[in-house]
Amino acid sequence: MLIRATALGLCPPGHQRALFGPLALTLGPGESLRLNGASGAGKTALLRHLAGLPSPVRGEVIRKPGLRIGFAFAEPRLIPGLSARGNIALPLPRPQTVWLQEALDQLGLGACAALPAPLLSKGQAQRVALLRALAIRPDLVILDEAVSGLDPESLARSRDFLERSRAETGFALIETSHDATRFFAPDAPCLKLAP
Repeated sequence: MLIRATALGLCPPGHQRALFGPLALTLGPGESLRLNGASGAGKTALLRHLAGLPSPVRGEVIRKPGLRIGFAFAEPRLIPGLSARGNIALPLPRPQTVWLQEALDQLGLGACAALPAPLLSKGQAQRVALLRALAIRPDLVILDEAVSGLDPESLARSRDFLERSRAETGFALIETSHDATRFFAPDAPCLKLAP
């Protein structure tokens, strides 16, 4: 078990009742879960809560001790003063030059590896953020609309890379998307949030 959550409900400030819930979920190694729901339904808040980040979600979440979580948002949240390569390498305890260059090349980012983050297109920045999430060899990857800006070829490259990484390490995956064609695990169980 990586995560077990009970009595989850979205309770924004000023609301006495939860806008969704109570929900319960359990996620083990290698498992996948898709979150679905309209804008404002609480998908991002729930993902943040599961990852241990501040959110207006109530409920209990038990995480495996030492759980490594790779998180990529719709907004890439790159460090502006670092290059694409520097942003990916940031969470690494020591340089992994070979892996890093291969990953950049496989996602079509080799030519922009040295560019500062503000000069990257949205699609390039999202791929950098995805690689940063995978660089730590996570137990769990959480993708919150993380590939919304990718063209079909970049999406296919990202999907291939994620599948190879997952086959190698066996991480679990939780993802959300407004576009069903952009899920990395389209056959995974789907949890629909409806406020």
